[in-house]
Amino acid sequence: MDPTSTPAPFSPTDPNTEGPARPRLWLAALALLLIGTVWFMQRPAPENSAEAQDAKVGLNVKAPTSDPLIMIGKLVLAWGEVPEFQGALRSQVDGSGLGGGEPAWDVREAMLLIAAGEADAPGAPAGAFMAPKPRSISERLDAAATACDPASPLLEDIGVAKSILSAMSDAPEGTARRAAAAAAIKDLTATQTAALQNRHGWFAEALLAAGDPGSAVIAQAKRQSTVFLTFAVIVGCLMLLALLAGFGLLITALVLLVKGRLRSKFVRPPPLADDQPAWAAHVWLETVCIFAGGFLAIKLALLALHEFDASEQAMTIVALGGNWLLATAIFWPVVRGMNWRMWRERIGWRANRPGPAGVAAEVGCGVLGYFCALPVMIVTVILAFVIGLIFKALTGQEPISPRQINKVEELLSTGNIWITIIVVLLAVIWAPIVEESIFRGALYRHLRRRWSVVLAGLITALAFAAMHPYALLQMVVVGALGLVFAMIREWRGSIIPCATAHFIQNAVAVSAISVLGPLMRG
Repeated sequence: MDPTSTPAPFSPTDPNTEGPARPRLWLAALALLLIGTVWFMQRPAPENSAEAQDAKVGLNVKAPTSDPLIMIGKLVLAWGEVPEFQGALRSQVDGSGLGGGEPAWDVREAMLLIAAGEADAPGAPAGAFMAPKPRSISERLDAAATACDPASPLLEDIGVAKSILSAMSDAPEGTARRAAAAAAIKDLTATQTAALQNRHGWFAEALLAAGDPGSAVIAQAKRQSTVFLTFAVIVGCLMLLALLAGFGLLITALVLLVKGRLRSKFVRPPPLADDQPAWAAHVWLETVCIFAGGFLAIKLALLALHEFDASEQAMTIVALGGNWLLATAIFWPVVRGMNWRMWRERIGWRANRPGPAGVAAEVGCGVLGYFCALPVMIVTVILAFVIGLIFKALTGQEPISPRQINKVEELLSTGNIWITIIVVLLAVIWAPIVEESIFRGALYRHLRRRWSVVLAGLITALAFAAMHPYALLQMVVVGALGLVFAMIREWRGSIIPCATAHFIQNAVAVSAISVLGPLMRG
């Protein structure tokens, strides 16, 4: 269907019929300002220098509630004694690099290895590029003691860990070693036990269960690790097949494109007719501005609530409710006077064939498009990883914090069933519909009136990435995904395939968070 042939696209009662409009640079500048401000406000917060300095000398130690090392620790407790997993899991602890130079994390790694019954000897070299040199349990504890301020409470924890390690080292492997650990743990005072749990959380619980293979900590680790392993095998196999299919489809698409046999179904916006209102040329950019402005308003409201010490529940309700309300921004052209049929055609909620079969065809193209996106994401991740290694080698700093808070994982961990449902619906329903309507629908259509496929695709990808609260290298991966979605929009002329690919990506991500989240929590 040719959308330019649809009759009466605008309300006949609209008086604004001034003919072709000139570009409104102020509107483009406003969109850039709003998106840039959103990115600035939700970028990962810089490290607090005073807190970082205290952490490096073992002061103001707080127990972690969720951390990648907890996940590694549960896998070690669950599968560490299995020969096929033992070496690989120990190398994950040795080569994780999650300590960040903080003695508290050296102590926690030592606690984990003691809880797992590891010998006081360095593990096998990890073999990974720039991986840290493996250290024994004693070397970890000694390094932590050297780094600590004399007033650090970690010195007491180090003494406790060494006493348990010494008792285990004097006993032969197996049951005798576990009995020695249990005896040493039994000799701890209630004050020592409480202090360990207060400063180290799950790691202290694992250490205190070192002599009891049937403890609740180990039982939980085995249960969650089994779920994770099952998920990893099933999803990993499916993603591998999808990746191989994606490489084949991507190569096929490039060959067809070079031969001129892969044609665009996107109808480039025609020049504005004399009988159309002047705002018709800018209504899609107006839509983007309203969406970005609304998003910014939600952020400012949350800042205000934080300043007034509002409860976490109140802030969550404002954030989630505000996002659902923001979905109405995509209907701004209708408010302006565009009829519903033309709105659907122009923004891209259309199929190239009539009826359910046409919609099903677009959904199928979205699945194929997602397959094609996987190789692009893999290549982008590899490039981002290489850039990160170069950055670390030059500056000595991590380009991406391994402990960066994932807001979705944080909300899913609240245990509130209604919040969980709303968050899942935001990820798999709201995001595919609203974000595709804004970025591949409104913004891409506005840009394609004047600019090329590549330039319009890059700008929409950049705007799409900037609206996500990630570190710079993570934004590059999101931007690459957004660029693929823009190419799908150009190929099909519809955002149904884009929304389908977006849905699959977010569904996989939410599923992974749902499985990994409990594994990373103490």
